[in-house]
Amino acid sequence: MLEGLEAVRMRPGMYIGTTSTRGLHHLLWEIVDNAIDEASNGFADEVRVTLHTDGSASVYDNGRGMPVDEHPTMHVSGAEVIFTTTPQLVAPSLKVSIRYPKVRFLNCSIHMPYSTVRPYYSRIYEGKFITGAIAGAMARDGKIGYVGSYPIYGVPASINAFALGARMVNPRARIELRWTCLPDQEDPLAVFTRKGITVVSGRDAPVPGRPQQEFGTFLIRPGGVLQDLATPFWHWGQFYENVVHSVLDGGWVRDKSGTDGRAVNYWWGMNSGVMDVLLSRELPPDVNHLAQILRSGVTSGMIDPFHCRITAQDGSVKNSGRHGLDLEQIAHMDYLCDAVDGHIPEYDELAEVSKPMYRMQGIHRDLLPVEKEAEL
Repeated sequence: MLEGLEAVRMRPGMYIGTTSTRGLHHLLWEIVDNAIDEASNGFADEVRVTLHTDGSASVYDNGRGMPVDEHPTMHVSGAEVIFTTTPQLVAPSLKVSIRYPKVRFLNCSIHMPYSTVRPYYSRIYEGKFITGAIAGAMARDGKIGYVGSYPIYGVPASINAFALGARMVNPRARIELRWTCLPDQEDPLAVFTRKGITVVSGRDAPVPGRPQQEFGTFLIRPGGVLQDLATPFWHWGQFYENVVHSVLDGGWVRDKSGTDGRAVNYWWGMNSGVMDVLLSRELPPDVNHLAQILRSGVTSGMIDPFHCRITAQDGSVKNSGRHGLDLEQIAHMDYLCDAVDGHIPEYDELAEVSKPMYRMQGIHRDLLPVEKEAEL
């Protein structure tokens, strides 16, 4: 049983040394050490570490797993709520959830149609809307680069929200979209530099082997120097606390997931405290003021990134502007607004290493032939 987590959430660097990439590596080694301990003590004979193309990592061992038996002193289940932190862990989560029906399982993904494992994520598109407005204000010529990860649920919404934010402050803004999931692609930053694009929305998190500044929204200075502008970030500790409190208050039962076959998604935004935007101290004062106004408006619900007229690249009107979009419409976006130059790649265009992610979370995964569906 873990206690005193508030101190860890407020000062994570005190416990893992740093919140940079080194801190991530420290956490990874801790998990690897646990797996090796299982093997050393005779409870496992396989340990597998996987480094994913999105910069995340997962560790697998066939040992005893999470303790779910009754705690010897507190007389409660050893684990009542289990979070698995990448979509790649959906299949093992499903298997274990059937074995332990009284334990609540959540997986970090969007729109997984399972009643025994609930998806959770944050509404990153809210933060992208704000960073898009910052990019629009900082791009004097209106040219902005955007690095997309995978064509999966939620990603087109983030791209569109960013573009709408940029166009809100700069009607001439154009977003040049490049993907990292395609084979034999030239480095996006090299493409942007060659085209004279100096404001870029990069990856959503640092990636091993890449400069640490290549995430969030940044400027490309003369000589290739990168200057941070702003980035959405997650208060995952706050999220986990919110979910646990909801479970303890009976929210899990009230949702009825698992009792009537429905899948329930936890997709929380800035108003819940689990999502925010980190602003660079180098932002010009007027741009910082704009970002603060947008942050307050989105958090309070006064500003909705999609409560506006939205026209797709093909000229069709996706929203008249008289109302916003519901979460189902946002998660299932499979189009780009007319401020974006680029397209959403389909399954057959992807690099081989990117296809498994699409099978699980791709926006058109239901259209894949049977032999291309994800294995559970």
